[in-house]
Amino acid sequence: DPYWSAALVTISTAIPASAATLVSHRRSLRRTLPRPRRLPALALLAFAGVAGDVAYGVASRHGALSVVSAISSLYPVSTILLGVLSRGERPRRVQSAGIALALVGAALLGAAAH
Repeated sequence: DPYWSAALVTISTAIPASAATLVSHRRSLRRTLPRPRRLPALALLAFAGVAGDVAYGVASRHGALSVVSAISSLYPVSTILLGVLSRGERPRRVQSAGIALALVGAALLGAAAH
């Protein structure tokens, strides 16, 4: 079932990651946690990640895997966006170029699938 597998993947990665963050940043935890105003954007990113896992699982069972695989190639882009939204980092030129290439590549793969 793709829904249970997505839930298990999310829980099994969130708990150890949270524990590792708490253990490694005990003294500077306040500086490590994102600001409350950034939480809606982070929640949207988390939801998009889980939705991507569910979409991939459903597509693998129902035959639309070519479209979802094109979209799943954008995971590095979401990693960079997570750094921008949670830590206020600015993407470097090479990262911006990579984002543009990933978006163009995903669009081309999606168009080729039809």
